[in-house]
Amino acid sequence: MRKGIELVVDEAAPGHFYWLILDREYFGQPRRAIDRAPGPYPTHRQAMEAGVGAIRQYMEPVTAARALAGPGERSNTPAARLEG
Repeated sequence: MRKGIELVVDEAAPGHFYWLILDREYFGQPRRAIDRAPGPYPTHRQAMEAGVGAIRQYMEPVTAARALAGPGERSNTPAARLEG
């Protein structure tokens, strides 16, 4: 998983919404777009939904054990035990 990425929706012109996935800032360097909408969306909501779909490719899969662990709990899988 890439850490420190952010989904941003911008209205470049009235009624033209674009999503951007930005990488985190390194040592004071400006953030850079690592992915962007191929074209405009007519609403903020549509751009956000499309951006959420796009950002999923940058996320690690969630195992069933991790999904079932509550907030602050750790799953008891070998991978979780290795993470310490």
